Amino acid sequence: MKYILRSLIFILFFMIQKDVFTQNYEEFIAQQKTFKTKDSQSIKYIDQGEGDVFLLLHGVPTSSWLYRRQIKELVNQGKRVIVPDLIGYGQSDKPSDEKYYHFDNQAFSIFELMKNLNIHPWTQVCHDMGSLVTLKMMDLDTTNSIKKIIFLNSIVEKGGFEPPMKFKKGIIGKNYAKIYCSSLGKGMIKATLNQGMHNQKIDKQSLEGYIQPLKKTGHHALYYFFTHFDEIDTIIKNNHVRLNTYKGDIQFIWGMKDKILQWKQVDLVLPFIEKECEILNLENSSHFLQEQELKF
Repeated sequence: MKYILRSLIFILFFMIQKDVFTQNYEEFIAQQKTFKTKDSQSIKYIDQGEGDVFLLLHGVPTSSWLYRRQIKELVNQGKRVIVPDLIGYGQSDKPSDEKYYHFDNQAFSIFELMKNLNIHPWTQVCHDMGSLVTLKMMDLDTTNSIKKIIFLNSIVEKGGFEPPMKFKKGIIGKNYAKIYCSSLGKGMIKATLNQGMHNQKIDKQSLEGYIQPLKKTGHHALYYFFTHFDEIDTIIKNNHVRLNTYKGDIQFIWGMKDKILQWKQVDLVLPFIEKECEILNLENSSHFLQEQELKF
């Protein structure tokens, strides 16, 4: 009997270490709330905890699911955490009209959400494309609501940004985006996630949380992002001034194995920022550092 008991204890310990007791995607989205923007778009978001506020913004092709581990960690630290699905992603509305995917519109929508929640000030965390929304929010922030920005493997400089693909506008690009977001694209999504991690593979339950929301017309946002690098270039070319005049604190947390959003970007912008920035280099992480060793 004691051997059976020891075996059960060992199995329980192993499961905890492997984080088996994590939520599945259905459980995760059941916690989401809904905010209706002025242009009648529904934004789904997580709002958990109490205390100083952290706003976490995802990138492409992910959603708030990307931060599920960090949400738990921050709440346990006594923080309030707001994690939206940007328009076109996750469970938020996915309109076919590309005007909703302009980074100006995404930024305005998130500011609307924070104003509706009566939150001021907050710490903003951004990853990947979420940095572009953050940069446009900085332009809108006339009341210094964003007291600190934490950039996680973000788009901040043209040098060192090596996008994995670019679409030409038109039927070929649209069809590729549709395939990527369909059941046929499951292997492609899995490959994207695995290529964005260092010495690690995505597990089945985590993968489902990325695949499911993309199936629901996620191709609109994907197609927009990968056909609008001209808009991205316009945003980041002003970063030397934007980051230097920003009144809040800046931190860069970077998965150093990332080949898409390379640390080189930070090396290029740091000389233009007069204030001292916090830096944390994660040597054993790549692009999806949230799935690896990221802790706040």
